Amino acid sequence: MTRRTRKPRAEREGRPPAAAGTRAGAAAPAVGRGVLPRIGPGAALAIILAAALVLQFGALRMPFFADDYLFLDQAGRGSLIQTLTERDPIGNFYRPVGRQLWFWILSRASGGSALVFHAANFALWLAVLALLFAVTRRLAGPAAGLIAAALLALHFAADVPLRWAAGSQDLLAVAGALGALWLHLSGRRGWAAVALLGALLSKEVVALTPLIAVVAARGRGESWRASARRAWPLAAAVVAWLAIAWIVARARGGAHEPLSLTPAAAIAAFAHLFQLAVGIEWYSTASGPIRPLLAWLSALALVLLAVAAGARRVPRAAGGRDTGNGRGLATGITWALAGAVPIAAVANIWSAYFYLFALCGAAVALGTLLEAGHREWTLGAIALLAWTSAQSSALPAHALLREPWTTCSHVNRHYIERGTGVVQRYVRHMLAARPSLPRRSTVFFSGIPGAVGFQTADGPLVRWVYRDTSLRAYFTNSFDQEKASRGPCIFFEVSKDSLVDKTEDRAQFMRTALGAILSDRPRAAREMLEFARGRDSTNALARYWLAWVEWDLGHRERAEQLMREAGLGLDAGPAPQLDSCRAALARGDSVGVWRVMQHVVSRHILDPEAHALLADLAFMISRESAGGVIEAYAARLLDAQSAREWRRWAMTQIQQERVLEGAGSLRRYFDLAGPEGQRDIEALQTAAYLRAKYPVAGAALDRRSAR
Repeated sequence: MTRRTRKPRAEREGRPPAAAGTRAGAAAPAVGRGVLPRIGPGAALAIILAAALVLQFGALRMPFFADDYLFLDQAGRGSLIQTLTERDPIGNFYRPVGRQLWFWILSRASGGSALVFHAANFALWLAVLALLFAVTRRLAGPAAGLIAAALLALHFAADVPLRWAAGSQDLLAVAGALGALWLHLSGRRGWAAVALLGALLSKEVVALTPLIAVVAARGRGESWRASARRAWPLAAAVVAWLAIAWIVARARGGAHEPLSLTPAAAIAAFAHLFQLAVGIEWYSTASGPIRPLLAWLSALALVLLAVAAGARRVPRAAGGRDTGNGRGLATGITWALAGAVPIAAVANIWSAYFYLFALCGAAVALGTLLEAGHREWTLGAIALLAWTSAQSSALPAHALLREPWTTCSHVNRHYIERGTGVVQRYVRHMLAARPSLPRRSTVFFSGIPGAVGFQTADGPLVRWVYRDTSLRAYFTNSFDQEKASRGPCIFFEVSKDSLVDKTEDRAQFMRTALGAILSDRPRAAREMLEFARGRDSTNALARYWLAWVEWDLGHRERAEQLMREAGLGLDAGPAPQLDSCRAALARGDSVGVWRVMQHVVSRHILDPEAHALLADLAFMISRESAGGVIEAYAARLLDAQSAREWRRWAMTQIQQERVLEGAGSLRRYFDLAGPEGQRDIEALQTAAYLRAKYPVAGAALDRRSAR
């Protein structure tokens, strides 16, 4: 029997053998010679993994956030089979491994410990770095592998997946795709397909992995067709994933994330790839100190030590061609571009962590290039990327507009830490006010700041906090009688950044209805006002407000009936007293005019001019006047084509901190006023202020009105 001769390692990894008489790694200018002891690639990789742990250690202390509660709630309701076969709680993408399976297993194993979830994500992150090293080593050698792992370990794109338990989707997908590439390069192509299918069922961003495998596994002088033929199991995994996703979508008829695949979005997706490859994000003039500075400096020092002591170049044969470098660079570039392609479909909401897989490719390309350079250049490049990444990680802002050309992520470290801080504070307030809730209670929240993820869907966070699956929770603006009738109703309102129990406050319903009116939600306002009248049938104010809400909803007969019941005169005017009231007001008799106008409006309830004058008087007395809001609302409803009434309503909404709705009303005013509106200095200054301070409101101002 003939003994099989084992090929030299350099040949197995696609690199040329060392020059004759030279031991691999000993002939080139040794990195760290005379300064640092040499260490093996494994030890150097261990130091890089330790640096990643030091840099992101604070993520282990993060609580659950936003979508986490949706998946925890689903996982806690039934068996694994039931969880996997239920409709996804978000309903946008089919990711059963990264969502349902992962959350079911970890929640059952840990009792719902946030620490365990974040530790598991950390383990995935370390696996990603180790697999990136292993793949890059096969492509371009161990030095390139260490540099690639070092660059990715210091990149801020890992901030969100490590601080958000739902980041498991990205980490599982990237780890699975890297595992598939490593297995494919090792010749275990069947297992590679299994790994890729699991990755795709975690997140679809790795869908072009077969293309990367074709470039990575192509031997010297080999045809592209032969390399592509070997990658057929990976292609089969993609086809299987597409078939599964299509069957599930057909069966469930679920809604999907709105995609925006346009040429502009595609260009933006690739532009952000190059931006993130050098670790740069910015937001206007916002900047913040690097934090925590000690952890960042320690991680950087460890990474530089690992690369300096462990990244020894493998020399080229005399006159030989550096095929490893060529293959590593080609694979890295292909990988980075292929990883960015799926992001073009969701470029309107892009974030750095979307690019984690693409950044693996960028790290391979950069590692290959830097491995060929001088040690000082390599260490300097790593330090520079670490600094830009640290600056981007410390950015105290996030993108607000849903559009592809924002200069920073829509979800970043600031977004997560700000949101979790608010959520945890409100949870403490809620438990202090209500240590327990009756079964089948329905909780309504108002005044919750946007983008903090406290209230989603029908209240998974509340169910998680109280460990009671019978509870439901909604925003008060979605209040209706059906929700209120299922059991006790609990009302919480944010006041001075505290969550306050307002259940026993009868005026709460009126305040909430007023908020719904200001937010252009007449249906919600009607439900609240009907509920208030149900509690107190003598509430004349609720009846008056309800009449205008019914008018807004197009129920004119119902509105007029309520007005008649209140003893109001259904006269459309113009009221004859208006001129004399304006003259008295010019003389400074605002109190006398106020008394007269209340009577005038009650007799001429359908006169918009009377309501407009009464609104102005109310706001002269108090800018916070609820009566002024309702009179301005009535004037706008009765004269819906009047630019002046839309202007008053816009200013009312803005004054009452309904900025987005006020911007839309101000846009309506400009549409109706035409050239005259462009000469309105106060309105133009208000629009400029909104654009400068509230980007979302600025977008509403720039859209043509659809009213």
